[in-house]
Amino acid sequence: MPRKQEVIKLSLKESDQNSLREMAQKLGILHGENPSISKLIAEIAQEKISLATPVSKATQRAIAWATIAAQDKGAWAEALALGDLLESLPSMDLQIAEDAITKLKPLKQGWAKDIFSAIDQQQPFKLAYQDAAGRPFQFSACGAKFVAHEHRTYLDCWCLETEGNQDIPQLQHNWCLRLDRITDAEIIPLKKKWRSLDTVEIEMDFSGGLAHAYEPRAEDTLIEWVKGDRKRVKRSITSSFWFVREILQYGKDCQVIAPPAIRDRIHHQLTEAARQYE
Repeated sequence: MPRKQEVIKLSLKESDQNSLREMAQKLGILHGENPSISKLIAEIAQEKISLATPVSKATQRAIAWATIAAQDKGAWAEALALGDLLESLPSMDLQIAEDAITKLKPLKQGWAKDIFSAIDQQQPFKLAYQDAAGRPFQFSACGAKFVAHEHRTYLDCWCLETEGNQDIPQLQHNWCLRLDRITDAEIIPLKKKWRSLDTVEIEMDFSGGLAHAYEPRAEDTLIEWVKGDRKRVKRSITSSFWFVREILQYGKDCQVIAPPAIRDRIHHQLTEAARQYE
């Protein structure tokens, strides 16, 4: 037998009724042209609206920017926490939050959480990947870390497999994988030792204003002035691809001295670019 609908009457002070009418008016909850207290209460009961204090757009933007900044710095736990806070804000402006939330999506996938756990436990694992051409790869990762490259998050990992890696021979065990191209990560106990990515030391000279403006990095192993107006920097890198992309933007104010293999790559790219203008 259907339960008889219960009707509850509320006794409210005139001041309280006025406050509810103002709230209904602001929220556009009307009966005809007039604000409706009963409809307002019904929507609150049905959780169609929230009475939480709205957060200003300036505050929302600040949290969104902080989320992106934390991710760019590799502070993944902090970025995820800020992202959760951003999504929980009442009356959140989706346009403001879109970039921050979109960038965090790959890190919220189930396999990403498994990789975080594997990295914490230093447990080698396997994963499936597709490159830009859609070709499938299987990797056995014996070392890995999440890294921000040019405002996108990647998984940099040392893998047993080297076939297809176009880096210099010393770095061909290192792979840089875009998170949105990882199709699956299977965490299994590989009988391999956890290890760091391979590195190679590069040497370069900065000149002109760039020599004075250069800001030291954690990867730098040597910074010194040479010949009075040139600054020599040695740095440990794990990927020649990202290093070359950075160096090319400095043009004539940066010259790579060593190793020869990377110097030759930069020379080739610059020569090919110059030919486009002949």
